[in-house]
Amino acid sequence: MQGLSAEEYCQRHWIGKEVYKHIAWPKHQKRIKMCADMVVGTNNADVGCACGDMTVRLLELVGGTWTGFDFSQSAVDMAVQRFPDMAFVLLEDYNLNGLEGTFDTVVCSEVIEHVEDDKAFLQFLYGVATKRVVLTTPNKHVTDPGHLRLYTENTLHKLMAGLNHTIHREDTFFYCRIDK
Repeated sequence: MQGLSAEEYCQRHWIGKEVYKHIAWPKHQKRIKMCADMVVGTNNADVGCACGDMTVRLLELVGGTWTGFDFSQSAVDMAVQRFPDMAFVLLEDYNLNGLEGTFDTVVCSEVIEHVEDDKAFLQFLYGVATKRVVLTTPNKHVTDPGHLRLYTENTLHKLMAGLNHTIHREDTFFYCRIDK
């Protein structure tokens, strides 16, 4: 599945194999809780929300207002259908398109390893946030299709050079916090 568009990846993998249900696994609940603990502010975004499960869980843990964004129309449609009281939006590219400085915290969990231009994607996330970006990525190889790279702590520091950031490694994930 490597090299597939976000739409193909979501249809074949996330929706087709019901991978969105993995959010219920204890290691993913812990990951979401750790992300929630880093959120500041009340108007927040979940970028790469897939079918909306993590966005809803973040709302439960943090409160406030949440908007989920994904690059797959099928995922957004499914999220809207499953969670009609929440806002989910299709992202077509990494351009700010009027989103600059819109959200207090932008959470982006398990997404950056899937995007071709991780530097442009990180700049997008940073541009949308007014206070903080919370980013997670695996710290070991996983068999999930569509991963374009595996980060090390060193490569993450290089990616975030010039930004006020911290990186924490726990279990199988890196947790990155970028403050503005």
